[in-house]
Amino acid sequence: MAKKHIETLSIDLSRKTTKHLLQTVGEEVVPIKKGQQGRVYVRKRLDMAGKTTKLTLTQYIEHLLLKNELLACQGVALTNPQIEHNIFQEFPNQRFRYLKNHHTPIGHFRNRYMKRKLYAHQAIPIMYAFRYDEQGYIVRSENGNRYLSYAECRYLCKTAKIADPRFFTFEEIQEIAIHANKQKSDWFYPDEEEWKQIRNKINRLPYNCLRFPEGLGFI
Repeated sequence: MAKKHIETLSIDLSRKTTKHLLQTVGEEVVPIKKGQQGRVYVRKRLDMAGKTTKLTLTQYIEHLLLKNELLACQGVALTNPQIEHNIFQEFPNQRFRYLKNHHTPIGHFRNRYMKRKLYAHQAIPIMYAFRYDEQGYIVRSENGNRYLSYAECRYLCKTAKIADPRFFTFEEIQEIAIHANKQKSDWFYPDEEEWKQIRNKINRLPYNCLRFPEGLGFI
């Protein structure tokens, strides 16, 4: 059978995966006891679900990281402590010693999110998850000790192979999508529906919408 090449971003270019839709995320399932026949799965305990969202912990973290990037487009991104506070509030029945002791900081979850390894069937990461300071500026993920420039952020997106629409034009995303379809590359990118949803949620074009300190922005 001849290969089908898609020439428009409006179609999900053979990604064969769950879409984000910016509001919902996939279901997390875990295998039950070992030794049973077949691939049988059950939902995690309902009493461990999020208080308001009813999501699992990793689903909620995905939801929160994506929401934070949308907030960043409006200059009101959450800091790491604020993200942790949201997690504590949503999951009051879990102890989270690893968060309180910073054995597993938020950066660990960001990395897993961007590698699509937070949970089974995680949706494609269509926006890079950055760390922000109290002013809403992007800072170094490891320790937050310096600001990142627009060029550095775009480089990080390229390294992670995430065609974040805040750092790639619509036309560039189209080219990446077509190339990914033809060459089977492992880039993550939003399709046209997701791109429009981002635009509608932030009420502006996503490209170059983030704030940077003077001298570090788009050139």
